[in-house]
Amino acid sequence: MNYFKRHIFFLLITLFAYSLSAQTWQAESASYSGTLNDGVVWFYTDDANGYVLFNISASAVSSVTVYVGVQSPYGNKVMAWQVCGQSGTTQLTQQNGTYEVCLGTFTFSAGVNTIRLAPDWTWFGIDYIRLTGLNGGSSGGGSTTQMGGFKVSGNQLLDGYGQPFRMMGANLAYAWFKGYGYDRQMQAMKRAGANAVRVALSDGTQYTKDTYSTIQGMIAQAEALQMILVLEIHDHTGSDESSALQTAAAYWREMANALKGHEHSVIINIANEWKGTWKQYSAYASAYSTAIQTIRNAGLTHCLMVDAAGWGQEVASLTNQAQNILNADPQKNVIFSIHMYEVAGAPGRVRTNIDNVLSHGVALCIGEFAWAHKGEDVDEDEIISYTRQKGVGWLAWSWWGNGGGLNYIDLVTNQYDENSATTQTTGNMSCNWGQKVMNAWAADAQVCSVYLDPPVLSSDVPPVGEKPADNNYYDMLGRPVAKPQPGAIYIHAGQKIVIAN
Repeated sequence: MNYFKRHIFFLLITLFAYSLSAQTWQAESASYSGTLNDGVVWFYTDDANGYVLFNISASAVSSVTVYVGVQSPYGNKVMAWQVCGQSGTTQLTQQNGTYEVCLGTFTFSAGVNTIRLAPDWTWFGIDYIRLTGLNGGSSGGGSTTQMGGFKVSGNQLLDGYGQPFRMMGANLAYAWFKGYGYDRQMQAMKRAGANAVRVALSDGTQYTKDTYSTIQGMIAQAEALQMILVLEIHDHTGSDESSALQTAAAYWREMANALKGHEHSVIINIANEWKGTWKQYSAYASAYSTAIQTIRNAGLTHCLMVDAAGWGQEVASLTNQAQNILNADPQKNVIFSIHMYEVAGAPGRVRTNIDNVLSHGVALCIGEFAWAHKGEDVDEDEIISYTRQKGVGWLAWSWWGNGGGLNYIDLVTNQYDENSATTQTTGNMSCNWGQKVMNAWAADAQVCSVYLDPPVLSSDVPPVGEKPADNNYYDMLGRPVAKPQPGAIYIHAGQKIVIAN
């Protein structure tokens, strides 16, 4: 290993070790009732009434994200938790070794705060808890940037630390394939390199209604995998009825308590491809304005996603009404989505469609796209390359399970195995769709910064044009940066910093 690589490696390892030890509490040092084995408190059959109780002192009111290091090698289990008076359950998936699940973000008061973990279904272990944001952030020098939720700013989607985030993932068809689960599929996507996943849910209109606990489990799984979760209601695809959109909005209102506290990791896609008919711009905007108000009145401040009309492909619905819909949101926090198939994603149309929407000063993603659709070509190469150039995120359709003769747009042939991508054919066209998407993830997908500890605010910037001594500013991929930019996150002197404006 040469000197430069050793230096980068040392910085990254120092950063990880520092942030883990600074705000980590081991289960064996807490109050517990269970079976201690190699520092892990296990809940076996005889430990059904077991628990681990942490008493955490805070010097000031803090917004704290709670992670739990768990071991669950014996199958999928359920952990019950109580944090600062709130309670819930989290699904644990079968994995070897210790992995983290995120319980959410909670308000800690000045003084002692309790975290109690217990088995709702036994045969798993608690290794540690890790907190971010306690007393305003990490214990290192300097002030810290507080984590919020996703926000839009002009054409950009900003994460909870105010950093531009470009989602790169795939769609998961859960609403009509509940029997196949979601956890192992999400794990396979993560191994393949995705940083986000869009999951189809049901409000009960067309498919079996997805429950509060299902949403809790999906959020916990996404956060454990350090993925951003886009949730959408799929029952009203192509509908023109305003009442259908309001039914979807009412579902989000009903599930509000499962979603609150996860504004940093969840984006709410109100309804998939509502408004199938083209050129009904006024009705489209009016219905979405009402739906957004319903969601905001439920206390949900999440970033919302709104699909274009015309089954997601009518770009003119966005160029006509996206700004009006954004202005109707009290939070002014909406990202818009085009579904690029044989119309919006046809060869020669991709750049124009993306540019036309961005020219209206709104944030955009490609919520669905494929390489072909209904026997017609889709310019997937242009979608992948031009969105990269413009900083627009995308979510490929779809991971697995397409029927109706559309199996050629499955990314994998085995939903639990990311290595099962293969060349697909329709008509005289062929493409290894899965491999193409995964190659793009490998090249560009980055973990959202909310899954990293808070960066320290720093004004220690070298004069303009002056290269920092020893190249000691690095981006989050460990690459040297000659001229740090205000507002961006870097590794410097063994810690993560954000340059002050």
